[in-house]
Amino acid sequence: QGYEPLVLPGLSSSLASTVVAKIPATQRDVADQVLICTGTGRKGVLPQIPEFVPSRTTVFLMALHRSETLIQALLEKGWDANIPAAIVERASCPDQRITRTLLKDVPEVVKEIGSRPPGLLVVGNAISVLAPEELLNFNNNRKYHIEEGYHDGGFENDVESLLR
Repeated sequence: QGYEPLVLPGLSSSLASTVVAKIPATQRDVADQVLICTGTGRKGVLPQIPEFVPSRTTVFLMALHRSETLIQALLEKGWDANIPAAIVERASCPDQRITRTLLKDVPEVVKEIGSRPPGLLVVGNAISVLAPEELLNFNNNRKYHIEEGYHDGGFENDVESLLR
């Protein structure tokens, strides 16, 4: 077509989204590994479901539109239903949305709040490391917490407060 693409190295959305969501992909004594998977395999079939590792942060790309099927498969494979999960949508955009919940509640939450593509699902104990504890107390009356918008500089302010 007369157009020659230029490919520039950059950060994957799988890791950049954890940064803007204030989720340390790895954290000493919490998460010692990261796994990046697709949530949608060829022809819409689920990909091979990884084993559950409590000390792993797992990022599922292209998973929100089929969260019910994916979460059911994870739970059947022995994943902890009560492990923290975060839905990160439109990372670093003005209309960014980060929704924290528990793995078992992801499908219900997606049905209730809808989806803002592009989005991904992050699962693991690292999700709760930097978030205030009161935001993560989920029960039958409160199954999720939403943070709206991208706030440039917010992370640096949090780091400064931790160093005081």
